[in-house]
Amino acid sequence: MWRQSVLIEAAAAKGHDVIASLYDLVKAYEAVPLENVWRAGLKLHFPLDVLRLELEAFAAMRTVIVDGACADPVHTLSALVAGASFATDCLFMVLAGPCDEILLEHPRHEPSCCAELSSRTCCEARKSCTLHLAMYADDIVTLLVGPPALVATEEIRLKEAVIDKFEGALEMELSRSRVPWALGADSKSLTLVSSAKARRRIAPAMKKVGIAVAKLSENLGIDFQVGG
Repeated sequence: MWRQSVLIEAAAAKGHDVIASLYDLVKAYEAVPLENVWRAGLKLHFPLDVLRLELEAFAAMRTVIVDGACADPVHTLSALVAGASFATDCLFMVLAGPCDEILLEHPRHEPSCCAELSSRTCCEARKSCTLHLAMYADDIVTLLVGPPALVATEEIRLKEAVIDKFEGALEMELSRSRVPWALGADSKSLTLVSSAKARRRIAPAMKKVGIAVAKLSENLGIDFQVGG
């Protein structure tokens, strides 16, 4: 959180706008097929003996007991068991791939990208806008910083990429209204914008996909805003 605050203060000093999108995944642990965990573990070189043991534990038969009454045993191959020793690690492995792809498609601007003032080694939007991404269990925060003329357009592209990666490729569900142009009171995903001008520009695009735009919210229980 303090790193994000430093980035926001630095952006304000440069006269840049900041757009932060707080994405919440609906029942993230329950929506992860174990085969996706296995593939992600292989890709990230997770210790296979530990991973195999965890997947067997996740797939084991379970019985719900209430006041001494036992339900029929059930087992599933389409969910992580929240609270298990490696549940958070397994969820991280599944989500890390799409997050890396998003950062590659919307890369940070480094000084080495432009050794000379006249040289242009990447597109103007990518050179001028900087993307930072943080992941807290099943909550994902993107922080986009850039000139007022460019940051709103880049955020719209970024929003489309996030929806495509998580709801398309992973078939997970972001907490947003499923009715276009209608904002649901129970939707947890939210976008914060530092300036009124950028907010007016981006609000229709976010509302179209069921995500509200605001100036202030809570992030991990802390009041969070991106400007002012």
